[in-house]
Amino acid sequence: MNKAGICIICLLVSYASLFISDVSAGPASRRILFPSDVKTTSKEVCGLLEARQYEKLDALLQRLHESYLSDYKKEEDNERAYDCFFMRSNTSFEKLLNDWIAARPNSAYAYLARAGYYQNMGWKARGAQWASETKDEEFRNMELFFSKSEADIKRVININPRIIDAYTLMLGMAAPRSSGNAKDHLDKALKINPYAFWPRMIFMSTLHPRWGGSLGEMSRFIETTRPYLEKNPKLKALAGRLSTEFGDQASWEDNWAKALEYYSEAVKAGEVNLYLFKRGKALYKLKRFKEAILDFSTILATNPYHFDALTYRAVSFYELGGYGRALTDINIAIEIDPKDAFAHWIRGISHGAACDFKPAIDSLEKAKEIDSSVPAYDKYIKIFGSRMHAKDDCQRLGKTFNCRKSECETKSGSGGAPKR
Repeated sequence: MNKAGICIICLLVSYASLFISDVSAGPASRRILFPSDVKTTSKEVCGLLEARQYEKLDALLQRLHESYLSDYKKEEDNERAYDCFFMRSNTSFEKLLNDWIAARPNSAYAYLARAGYYQNMGWKARGAQWASETKDEEFRNMELFFSKSEADIKRVININPRIIDAYTLMLGMAAPRSSGNAKDHLDKALKINPYAFWPRMIFMSTLHPRWGGSLGEMSRFIETTRPYLEKNPKLKALAGRLSTEFGDQASWEDNWAKALEYYSEAVKAGEVNLYLFKRGKALYKLKRFKEAILDFSTILATNPYHFDALTYRAVSFYELGGYGRALTDINIAIEIDPKDAFAHWIRGISHGAACDFKPAIDSLEKAKEIDSSVPAYDKYIKIFGSRMHAKDDCQRLGKTFNCRKSECETKSGSGGAPKR
């Protein structure tokens, strides 16, 4: 990077610090920027859907929405309720949403929930690769789900044009589509709530350099929030998007120590789940697993359906030898997205490390079925298969199998005094 580029970054980071200078946070400080006093959780919302109590579900979501319209400080309460719908990637979950719509065809909240589900499925279909590394089929599948999402969003707006989440969801599809309508969607959202955080947060994605924007555009947009900071100090957290952009650039160069510095700076702006996850992942890459678990746990305390936080907390527990806790997290993650090969890999190696070889092999076979390009799956299927046979042989000989050493041992207490 040349000197001019460095100077620009220095100026932008300095600019961001104007917004975050009065906020402190870190691994040892678990202050939540967005406290929620709502009694409803996304698990409660999902529970009503799964119990098919549609009337109660609609009434609950309507109450949250009306509370938000009357008090902009209730934004986070309203947003958290939808985590159940917007984070799911299980195809069987679509049927639950379809049944809700069939039972209550005039429910704006049912269409909104399905729109969020389709949008998440679209992102999953595209994958996380660079555009140059993304297949045409993946782009087509993304657009297929995005089109379904947009159709449902239009139904939401026709029923109730004051549901702000409809415009936020449109913003969520703007960047990969190179949509020129992003500012229009933002303006409609802010007309309903001029102090809203999340529409602005999502809009900033369209300003990222990787999507054709620039750091200058991001900083100028943050500047537009100044008139609203006194009433809604949450907006200071938007400055963290600049820091995460620098952190991402460092991570692409595999410089996780530098990435951690930037991600920690973002968390100082506000404990937004995006910032916490990026910092947690950097801590994981640096083998600081206990600190990583703290960040992932903070996310899961407010959003128990956060798939990435579940998978990375699981693998962090695995690295610390907490195989049971790893399995608890990864089983939930697989329920959310049963087609994620990495999740099945984590479950497989966790079972294997716990000497539970049959489910280990089954999980790795499933990972291989989803993605046959990873040679490690076959390697560990063979390793755990060999250990399973060795364990069976030990048991036939009346011996115990030492999982750590992968060898037989005489059972303690046989043929003499018990060992202390």
